[in-house]
Amino acid sequence: MMCVNKRIGDLEFLVGSADRSPEIIRHITTSLGDSRYTLLWFIRGSEGFSVQFIGDRPFGVEIDRFTLWKLMRYGQRVCDAIFEVDERT
Repeated sequence: MMCVNKRIGDLEFLVGSADRSPEIIRHITTSLGDSRYTLLWFIRGSEGFSVQFIGDRPFGVEIDRFTLWKLMRYGQRVCDAIFEVDERT
């Protein structure tokens, strides 16, 4: 599969794998080093993918909501394409 991950600033859409759902993560750098955490998952259902927030993480004051929305739209388009291909095969 072609790589469709996309990063804007400290936020990144990751397409996932066989054992991990697509997600949007936030990269952070602290005095302890670099790390990342999941903001939301794209969960597959019988009619396609939907978004599931991890608690209130997407609503943190340090999250750029415009960038998050842009990546959510991008991620949904990728997930819709994956679902459509899987349904046809």
